[in-house]
Amino acid sequence: MVEKQQHSDENDGMLEGLFEAAKVQDLMPSDALMARVLQDAAREQPVLAPFEAKKPGLMLLLWGTLGGWPAMAGLATATVAGVWMGIYPNDYVMDVVAQYTGAESDYYLADTFSVYNFDLEEG
Repeated sequence: MVEKQQHSDENDGMLEGLFEAAKVQDLMPSDALMARVLQDAAREQPVLAPFEAKKPGLMLLLWGTLGGWPAMAGLATATVAGVWMGIYPNDYVMDVVAQYTGAESDYYLADTFSVYNFDLEEG
């Protein structure tokens, strides 16, 4: 038992010596090592081609002419609203159209549901 205690004390003493040496030792890498690391890193970086300005295409010119994102969002909203009102017109729209066209009935409007024979009423 005494032998194990002595062996443990020797190991502790060696470890304490190594810890003290590590505290004193400067842990910063040398300037030469840092220069080599940075050279290796620069060599591994991809080389980018110089920027060449290209002439804008037709779509980009049209996009800018119409006003960019805000104007295109408004045009898309108006398109969706127009399609929606065209497919499912309410009574007011049908009355206004009838006044302007002078039509007596609404049969001139396209009836999209009669083709498919939908039975919209239950019973």
